[in-house]
Amino acid sequence: MEIFLTMKKHLNLFFLLVTVFCFSQDKDGQINKTLVKMAIGETVVFTHVTIKFVEVLEDSRCPKDVNCMWEGQAIALMEVTETEKEAQQVELFFGKRNNRYLFSSEECSLKGVSLDSHPSSAIPNNVKYTLTVSEERN
Repeated sequence: MEIFLTMKKHLNLFFLLVTVFCFSQDKDGQINKTLVKMAIGETVVFTHVTIKFVEVLEDSRCPKDVNCMWEGQAIALMEVTETEKEAQQVELFFGKRNNRYLFSSEECSLKGVSLDSHPSSAIPNNVKYTLTVSEERN
């Protein structure tokens, strides 16, 4: 009988902890994240802002098939247009000097995640870039 009462207390405590844990989850604080891939010249429209991948200004990153002493960097030029405002040009840096923020407001923020397609030593001028942008909505 004593074992039954001890087990009952432990079960009640377990259910109490599970209930507290389940109801303590804050669903209002969730961040919704979306990833978008863009090619050069492509424009993407978000809720309060439009971005365009204009060009790659520089790409001194090490080619895939070569061992380098310096990792290099890439700079992507973006055009960011907030609703009813003039377009702004923003440079995204990938490499040692990282600056990947495109836009930020109370509702959302946009950031460059990666610039894919490193140059190749075999075909240095035939690079098709893809930029991945992250949108986080609060």
